[in-house]
Amino acid sequence: MKFYTLLALSLFITFISCSDSDEDTQSTTDMGESEDQMEDALVYSYYSLTTGDNWQYDVTTDDMETTQDNLEVIGLTEINGTSFTDFESNVDSAGFITNLIAAGGLIESEGTLRYSGEVTIPLDETNNISLLIPVIKLYDQSITTAGTQVDQITQTITQEIEGIPVTIDALVTSTSGNTIENSSINGVTFPRVLTATLTINATISASILGVQVTLLESQDVIVTTNTYAQNIGLVNSDLDFQYEFEDLSSFGVTLPFPESASSFTNQVITTYDVAGDD
Repeated sequence: MKFYTLLALSLFITFISCSDSDEDTQSTTDMGESEDQMEDALVYSYYSLTTGDNWQYDVTTDDMETTQDNLEVIGLTEINGTSFTDFESNVDSAGFITNLIAAGGLIESEGTLRYSGEVTIPLDETNNISLLIPVIKLYDQSITTAGTQVDQITQTITQEIEGIPVTIDALVTSTSGNTIENSSINGVTFPRVLTATLTINATISASILGVQVTLLESQDVIVTTNTYAQNIGLVNSDLDFQYEFEDLSSFGVTLPFPESASSFTNQVITTYDVAGDD
């Protein structure tokens, strides 16, 4: 799975709020109904998952040139004994969510969207870190308060980077958002959309000269707020990425990547052809 050039130079851009994507809302629901109200509420589909469904996006990071991503359903794939909808993206895709979905699979059932797959974190051209995501709920319509944790997984990875033994403790959290009616995104009005946030927090340490040293204090390095349109799928994704490493000069260590970085990426729908919208 590949990522855009700017993020490939950083440690953590790999593993959805208003943006420059021209997203206006005329009616917003804070998903704050009581549990009794939710029991009577309708459960909507926010992702069409029929073979042949396809989406095209414009992807822009900061002031870099806009590129285009394509995402298409190609069938089913079995992950740990469960069938997930399988996707394929263009080989030069730049969007974080495009690459995340194409490296795994999705299941939508009973008001939830579940993901299983892999997030690749490129440190540089020769060093990558991969986070395996067994299963995580990206949204759950039964959770009715915005900002509430939907799901969470933890993972610890150890490997060598430039000959240095490194330990990465990752915490991946999904959070509920809002339902929005008559939302205008990139010039198209969608009758109903749902937002949800995915956050990757990381702590990184390394063994240097036999001493365990913290390289990266606990930080939310990736926060992506995603917007899903009823019967269609992902229509907008806003990604905030940032990190700041500790000063290791006293150890005589120079990291093979920048000590700090930050960027904002918007991925917005341009065209789509899905069975769910027929």
